[in-house]
Amino acid sequence: MTPGRKATEFWALIAYIAAFVANGSDYITIPWDQYTVLAGLVASYVFGRSYVKAAVAKNGATV
Repeated sequence: MTPGRKATEFWALIAYIAAFVANGSDYITIPWDQYTVLAGLVASYVFGRSYVKAAVAKNGATV
């Protein structure tokens, strides 16, 4: 596994895609209008965490 795939951002995005693909099955029934909310939450987490990692790395620290 590459280091990028160990990041929680990667797995959050994979989980969102899996929920999108599996929607309508017996296990996942999310109303389609809620996907914009989920997309916003996932995007906020992924881009926010990536931004923090980049800012911390710029200052020479580790996350």
